[in-house]
Amino acid sequence: SSYPRKNRSRIPEEVPMSDLPEQSSVSDILAWIGQHALVVRTEAATLLRIAENLTWVRIAENEVLFRQGDSSDTLFILVSGRLHVQVVQENGEQTRVGTITPRQMVGEAEVLSGGARTETVQAEEDSLLLRLSGQVFHELGRDDPALLQNVATAVHARNRHTQLIL
Repeated sequence: SSYPRKNRSRIPEEVPMSDLPEQSSVSDILAWIGQHALVVRTEAATLLRIAENLTWVRIAENEVLFRQGDSSDTLFILVSGRLHVQVVQENGEQTRVGTITPRQMVGEAEVLSGGARTETVQAEEDSLLLRLSGQVFHELGRDDPALLQNVATAVHARNRHTQLIL
């Protein structure tokens, strides 16, 4: 399977589960995300619904996952690879504020708040991610508030780290 064009400003193409047989079953995904902070204290039914609604996304080295200012309707969990996060400050200077490594989320703050993307995220190497739509996330959060609390906690921790850098 080929990678999408580099440096596109829209979300890279999704990869069907059938193209990734090594991690294609819902039970495999459940085992993997069951260890993620996103699902601590969430109900088993919520965990299953998350796994059923995840889609795979591949991005190539140097490809942009999303740009600061883009609309935000998706959160991602990095499965493999490495991403860097940067912001453009008011003076136009670009500042690297973080690195996303496997098992970390990205894009969750804006999905939670409903605002535009506050950073640009780009692949440092070929990367594989799991994508969850904001709509599904909010539906699940209404049914299981622990999910929203988990994400809010992760966002708060990341924001504190970013404030120290800026």
